[in-house]
Amino acid sequence: MPHITLRGVCFCYCILLITIALLSPRQVNCQEVVTIKVPTIDKPTMPQVLFNHDKHVAFVEAREGDCSRCHRMTSEGFSTAVLDVRLQKEDRQVTYLHTACTDCHKASGHGPTITECRACHAKGNVLRAMNK
Repeated sequence: MPHITLRGVCFCYCILLITIALLSPRQVNCQEVVTIKVPTIDKPTMPQVLFNHDKHVAFVEAREGDCSRCHRMTSEGFSTAVLDVRLQKEDRQVTYLHTACTDCHKASGHGPTITECRACHAKGNVLRAMNK
């Protein structure tokens, strides 16, 4: 039977914490990485979109914009969904989001366009999202 030491347990615990930190889609290097969750798609053909929220906020604020560029005010504050996506018919929500995101990217001259699908839809793109 193997001899378990405190040093071995601590080492395994540290490896576990590092792994969790690297795989966490919420915070990467103190940057908020957001997963687009609306609309919900039963059988997605593309990976979910992750993007660097902090980078988008900084870009908008640098141009004297505010959260209303991407979010609508509700009785509880700004919505978590992008613009009016929840008001769209379910079969139009994906198109609505593609239009909202790419129109802003075109207008600002930054970010991927509608033809660069894998720039946003990429498996394991948490680290890539830091640069978006």
